[in-house]
Amino acid sequence: MRLFRMRRFDHIDLRVPDLKKATPFYETLLPALGFTRRVEIDGWLQSEATEKSLSSLV
Repeated sequence: MRLFRMRRFDHIDLRVPDLKKATPFYETLLPALGFTRRVEIDGWLQSEATEKSLSSLV
């Protein structure tokens, strides 16, 4: 029997006044929360969770 895990978070949207200053903090925090896949979008800091990164948190 396969167990299905539900994602706890679909996304987290945080707004900061200075992205350049906030980036080092979030680049450390987001992988610790399971958001390990970096997505490049100009003007955004975006990370996504993979099934593998989520399963390691359980």
